[in-house]
Amino acid sequence: MCIRSAEFFRRKRAGSILTLALVTIAGLAISAERVGADGYPSKFSFGQTATEEEVARIAIAIPADGKGLPPGSGDYARGKQVYETVCAACHGADLKGVAGLPDMPSGAALRLVGGRGRLTSQKPIVTVESYWP
Repeated sequence: MCIRSAEFFRRKRAGSILTLALVTIAGLAISAERVGADGYPSKFSFGQTATEEEVARIAIAIPADGKGLPPGSGDYARGKQVYETVCAACHGADLKGVAGLPDMPSGAALRLVGGRGRLTSQKPIVTVESYWP
């Protein structure tokens, strides 16, 4: 009787271990399916996709030639106000860029000033100012 009981529990334990292993493998397979090659989730499942209009309101990049600027004119006070509300978040209050922004170049890449006379050096600092004498 004792031998049969021990055999019963041994089989039951082996079945439990097998079930646990299968559940673990299935869970890993599902998790791997949701993660991209770089380790980030392939889908976050929260929020909603931004419309083109929403992206256009904040995704502005004005090249050095000024194309893309809104029509009209302004003065120093208006320009300062626009810079503080639209540009300073990335370029900084001191025009030297803001470090640590997610999904953005680091602070030095967002600089607008500095680098005068450095364009032809081994390590040029490329800013708006570096193109003026």
